[in-house]
Amino acid sequence: MIDRVIGLDLSLNSAGIARFQAARRDWDSKAITSGNCPTDPIWKRFSAVAKDVLKLVGKNDVVFIEDYAFGKRSSLTVLAELGGIVRFMIWRLTGHWPFSVPITALKKFATGRGSAKKEDIKLALYKKHRLEFRTNDEADALVLAQIGTLLLGFGCPVPERENGKWYGYEQDTVLSLRRGVLKPRSDELQALANDLAMMGNKPWHGE
Repeated sequence: MIDRVIGLDLSLNSAGIARFQAARRDWDSKAITSGNCPTDPIWKRFSAVAKDVLKLVGKNDVVFIEDYAFGKRSSLTVLAELGGIVRFMIWRLTGHWPFSVPITALKKFATGRGSAKKEDIKLALYKKHRLEFRTNDEADALVLAQIGTLLLGFGCPVPERENGKWYGYEQDTVLSLRRGVLKPRSDELQALANDLAMMGNKPWHGE
């Protein structure tokens, strides 16, 4: 049985995590800065971030994580190593490898544009839900969790619009993910969605 759907924007200096509690239909988010210690050896920083992420993930949770987006060549190795460590630890804990969401899909879901900037995502969340976040990573994590809940077949418990529906670009993004990069895992997604349906979660209006 699923307890929470989690969005994770992984970073060494400032990761973000958002968690939707399926039964209570409420959410929380947090910025993780435990790896932001440049004087520490890299293995110690990896360990700090991984431990803090795992403190916030339970064995009955499903994680949707931002896929790798290597802006600077110098950060490629660091992000890949940290991402591999955290993904493996989440798999060991939950039995599910985290579902990767491309950054362009995250941006399009939040703003309608795959080329949007980080600050545009924060602004979109404020306009749509009146939600404010301390960091861009925390805002991204919320969007990832929203995508996850819709992929699993139920609406997000953040304040919804009066008609209870999502924008067309949000629907298009989720359907594109399901038919595209996540298609090889469609059976797994369906099984998880069935678990949530048994808990009485309402379906997504966009389906």
